[in-house]
Amino acid sequence: MWDYITDDGDDQDGPGPGGRTRDHQPGDGGEKGYRVAVEVFHQLHCLNLMRQANHKSHYAPLGGDTAAPKHDLHNHIDHCIDALRQFVMCQGDVNVFAFRFPFNDGDPWPDYTTPHVCRNYEGIRQWAVDHGVPQVPGEPDH
Repeated sequence: MWDYITDDGDDQDGPGPGGRTRDHQPGDGGEKGYRVAVEVFHQLHCLNLMRQANHKSHYAPLGGDTAAPKHDLHNHIDHCIDALRQFVMCQGDVNVFAFRFPFNDGDPWPDYTTPHVCRNYEGIRQWAVDHGVPQVPGEPDH
């Protein structure tokens, strides 16, 4: 699942060729435009990085971000935590959830099964794939 939703195999922020939208490099004959990434893919990349760092002994030998030096990995994770904090605070989900008493002992437990209305993730992903451009030869991964 994580490989599909983040397409993190080439460590780019988004699905499709290089995770970017249309861009123009001098002399490449491509369309002019701005290099951008869709934020949802960066957020998913961050969640995936934190998940992989939690299981570093498994993922580090495979290469990628978790194989980075400890200081670099910690800085990357700190960046991701802050990016996700900003997202959560900006979105401010005001849905409510109930508390239940599943053990009949007077101790309330949260019930997180509240339904949510979601965007069509597959539609967002497909748009990014359809509008992506490949990574320029020699361009570093980041």
